[in-house]
Amino acid sequence: MYIQKIHIENFRLLKNVDIVLDKSLTLIVGKNNTGKTSVAHLLQSIINEKKNLSFNDYPLECRKQLYEALEKYWAGQLKNTEIKNQIEETKV
Repeated sequence: MYIQKIHIENFRLLKNVDIVLDKSLTLIVGKNNTGKTSVAHLLQSIINEKKNLSFNDYPLECRKQLYEALEKYWAGQLKNTEIKNQIEETKV
C-alpha cells in the first residue's frame, strides 16, 4: 500500500496540515518546535494501530474551547451531547 497524502487537523502543533508523500523518499525537516516529532509520533500511532490519543496530543490553542465547554456543562448551560459541537476534533 502506498500512502500519497496525510491530512492532519488539531494534533499537537499541527492545526491544519497536508503532507504529500513521494513513492521513493519523503524527508520531514524544519526548525525546532514546528511539528516534526508530532508527525513522527502520529505515523507511529497509525502504524501500531493505536486508537487512543492522550490529552497532550490535543493542541494547546484548542484547549481553551474545551475548558469553556466543560465550564458551561458544569454550570448546567450545556448538555453532554452538545459538548462535541463546542470543541474542535483531532482528525487524520
